[in-house]
Amino acid sequence: MYRITFQQIHYFLAVAKTLNFTEAAKSLYISQPALSKQIVVLENELGFSVLKRNKRSVELTSEGESLYKDWSILENMMNSSIYNAKLLKRKTVGKLSIGCTDTFSIDEALSKLIFNYQSNYPNIDIDLGSYGFRTLREQFNNGDLDVIFLPDFECVNYKDVNRLYFQKVELCIAVSTAHPFSKKEHVTIEDLKDQPLIAISPKESVIGVGKIKDYCRMHGFEANIVKYVSNLNSLLLGVKNSIGITICDSKIKDPNIKTFLLDKQPEDSDIYVLWKSKLDHAELDLFLDELDEMLQAEEDNDQE
Repeated sequence: MYRITFQQIHYFLAVAKTLNFTEAAKSLYISQPALSKQIVVLENELGFSVLKRNKRSVELTSEGESLYKDWSILENMMNSSIYNAKLLKRKTVGKLSIGCTDTFSIDEALSKLIFNYQSNYPNIDIDLGSYGFRTLREQFNNGDLDVIFLPDFECVNYKDVNRLYFQKVELCIAVSTAHPFSKKEHVTIEDLKDQPLIAISPKESVIGVGKIKDYCRMHGFEANIVKYVSNLNSLLLGVKNSIGITICDSKIKDPNIKTFLLDKQPEDSDIYVLWKSKLDHAELDLFLDELDEMLQAEEDNDQE
C-alpha cells in the first residue's frame, strides 16, 4: 500500500499542469522549497521519478504523464464527491448554542469560524452568547450551551468533556493613561508591588484570582487587590478611572488605557474549545469539522 496523500497528488498536478515550480507554488500558496520537498517525498514513495528537472526546464517523465492523466480524473472525482456530500449537509436543519468567555477577546477568530459555518450550513440557527466564567459554567452544565470557548486554566472546572486548542493568548499589564506608569516604555510585575489592583471576582473564577496572587508571590510580593469585578468591561472601566491596575488579555483596545506585555507569559491562558464527550449532536459535529478545517489551514500557513 502506497502512503500517498491527496495533498501530494494535488501538488504534483499543479506542477505537471504548469511545468514550473515557481508558478505552481504561487497557485498553491506555499513556498517553492516546500513544494519541491513534497514532490521528492512523492517520488520516493512511488519508487520512480515523475518529473525531469534541470536549471532551465521541467518535464514530465513517461510515468509522470500517465499519473497526470489518471490523477487529474481522480482529483475531479474527489472534488465532485465532496461537493455532493456538502450539498447534503447544507440541508441540515437545527440549532447550535455557542458560549464564550467575556474576559478574553476572541471575536475575530470566532467570527471567522461562525461565518464559514453559516455559509456552509445556512439552515442551522446559531445562538451565540458571551458570559462571565460562572454563568458560562452554569449554562454549559445545564445543557443550554453545546460548545464553549474559555481559557485553559478554567478547563479544570469541567468534567467529561472533550477539548481542543483554539487560540493563543498574550497577557498584559493595563494601566490608565493618567497613571505615571503610562509614561514608561516598560512595566514589569515587580513594578506592581504596593499598587492597587483590580481582578475578576473569585465568584466568577477562583482559579483566575489565584493565578494573579500566585504570580505576584513568585515575584516577591502580595497582590494588593482593591476591587473585584464580574467581567472585562468592568475591569477596564476601573482601570480607566484610575481605581487600579489589572492583568488582562493584551488584545484590549482603549485610548484611555496603555498596555505592557508580561515578560513571561503564563502557559495556561490560551483559549480552548470544550464540548461534552457524550453529546450526540449533528450540528455540533459539523461545527467541529469546520473548526478543524480552519485550524488545519492556519497550521499549514504557519509552516510555510
